[in-house]
Amino acid sequence: MRETATRRLARNAFTLVELVVTTALIATIATAVYLSVQGKSSSAKASATAVSIRMIKDAANDCRLVTGSWPAEVTAGVTPSELVDYFPSQFFRRPVPLGGVWDWVGSGSKASIGIAIQFDPDQLDMAALQQLDKILDDGVLESGDGVLVRTKSSIVYTFTISDD
Repeated sequence: MRETATRRLARNAFTLVELVVTTALIATIATAVYLSVQGKSSSAKASATAVSIRMIKDAANDCRLVTGSWPAEVTAGVTPSELVDYFPSQFFRRPVPLGGVWDWVGSGSKASIGIAIQFDPDQLDMAALQQLDKILDDGVLESGDGVLVRTKSSIVYTFTISDD
């Protein structure tokens, strides 16, 4: 009787080999999922930033059509007064999805104007910025409407907005 109970107990339990194989399989699947999702974060941030830039571009072009000039230059993080009807007054204070701070660059009756993102050099995701430039421009950060400018103290990505 005792031998039958021991056999029944052994049949109902997992062996060490089965546990190791199951754990390895779960770890492999988890690693594959993690690696496939990891790159999506940069792409999502770039897409969200591109949508914001397009909204700003459309609002600036509408403002230029109505007033005859681009919005005046303001300090970083401040929404130009001419654009407050298009955006909440705190829009430019919100963090850019890609990181950094919005900055309206230039003013007046020039043929073009720019929207810039000022980045903290330690927090810049270059892969995401490259993706943003591919979405908006030519994919080359040194040329086109979107240009990356590096100084000793800052990194700025400026996107030129011109008459459509």
